[in-house]
Amino acid sequence: MVTAEKTQAKKLIAGGNPDAPFNPPTEETFVNEDGEKVEFMEADSLTRIASLLVERRPSLGVVRNFDVMYAWRRKGGSLHGLPRFGSTVRLGALDKWLGEHDFVVWLAADHLNGATAWKVEAELFTAMCAIGATPKGLPTLNYPDFSNYHAVIQEYGSKVREEIRVLAEQLRFEDATE
Repeated sequence: MVTAEKTQAKKLIAGGNPDAPFNPPTEETFVNEDGEKVEFMEADSLTRIASLLVERRPSLGVVRNFDVMYAWRRKGGSLHGLPRFGSTVRLGALDKWLGEHDFVVWLAADHLNGATAWKVEAELFTAMCAIGATPKGLPTLNYPDFSNYHAVIQEYGSKVREEIRVLAEQLRFEDATE
């Protein structure tokens, strides 16, 4: 059996109770100043957590090299029949010119409604693992693969998301949080 490093008991990067509800924004809050529905909104709470993750998790060191915006998305939708809890988007030249960001990391407010602080932090970490750099230091996306999910399993265990649990089971990883 392949083993992942055992983590200590669930511990949030910013402290606090990992089993406490997180409370993402509600559907009603996704409106602009004209009262029109919007799909995204900036997420100061996620930005604070992300900055601690970058500071304290060596596997996210590359994130320091880029300008990343963190956001809530009103609805995450699904991908291959599974809920899409979050994603990372690398912005192109025009986007960067307009907004000065290299990446946007978003989490789905609808899917994370009622989630614990542990689940939200784990999903944020998972999305941030997609941030990468080319050999020349340019921004690129690391598509989900073994190394990304291995980092998630090491930090948060395999039960964070169904597809991660299945992967860990198939590869015979021990759950890092047990």
